[in-house]
Amino acid sequence: MIARIVEAKTFWAALHRIHPTLVFVQKSLHAALELLADKQAADGAWTRPLSAVEKADMAARMSKRIRCQSRHINQARAKNAETPWVVSMLGTAAHPAVGEDVDPEGNGTTEGADSPSGGADDDESKVAGAAQEEYFVGRCVERHNAWRQSHASRGHAQREWAQKMDFDEEGDLNAFPDAVFEDGVRHEIKQITVRDLLAKQLARSCMRGPLWKGMSAAGAETRLVRMKDRTPLIALQEKVSKGREPFRMVCMTTISSCGSGRMAEPRCIEIMKEVAVAYTEAVMTKEDIYKLRDEKVQATIVTRSKL
Repeated sequence: MIARIVEAKTFWAALHRIHPTLVFVQKSLHAALELLADKQAADGAWTRPLSAVEKADMAARMSKRIRCQSRHINQARAKNAETPWVVSMLGTAAHPAVGEDVDPEGNGTTEGADSPSGGADDDESKVAGAAQEEYFVGRCVERHNAWRQSHASRGHAQREWAQKMDFDEEGDLNAFPDAVFEDGVRHEIKQITVRDLLAKQLARSCMRGPLWKGMSAAGAETRLVRMKDRTPLIALQEKVSKGREPFRMVCMTTISSCGSGRMAEPRCIEIMKEVAVAYTEAVMTKEDIYKLRDEKVQATIVTRSKL
């Protein structure tokens, strides 16, 4: 692998000059290669233009090859900044400088103290957080959540999971979301776009089964489910021992009451999760439950109106 990478040292040196981290999103790299094919065809640089099928195949194969080889480069320069074969390609610029560091797996960058965000992959990357502390950050594809881990510690047990993923609801769908942690520090997660994050959230929400499960303060099984009466809604249900239906409705919120557009349903689910957790922690009357729900919905409306 090293010999093949070094053979293309001119390519890697040029790529490193315009993108020092050598960390790429598969979808973005694929699109860039397709644009390159179109430009080369328009300039007459290639013998003939590629067909649509050939172009897609080329972009798919080459993007995976580039990402694989860039991972090898980043792993080598993280273990030893003066790795001879890396220096022979990238020169002294291969030495990780402040703001251009790489993690041991070669998946990201270190941001300087003036910028508290950095790149991320499904594995990890390094960023600067509060009080100049450096973190590896990443996104777990199994837990569908972002995490961070102090540079001084290793091992999955030391990971701190994000409280939420945040982004501009009216902004660019191709932008990157922020992972917000308990101390309020935000880290940009560059290996998933807002568009992809929303698509994954929607796909998970469409899966069969309850959206949330728990036990009420009275000891009964509770769950959140998606229902559709006259209008789509999210319902909190509690298991009952008698009656024709195994679950009874405790509380519900219509999705439309939480706004319109692509974020209405996620907002509604989050509100009902908060209501459900409160219901599991204390015995509440129906009036108390709906009062809490109304407060949560109103708070969401006020927050949105301030944006």
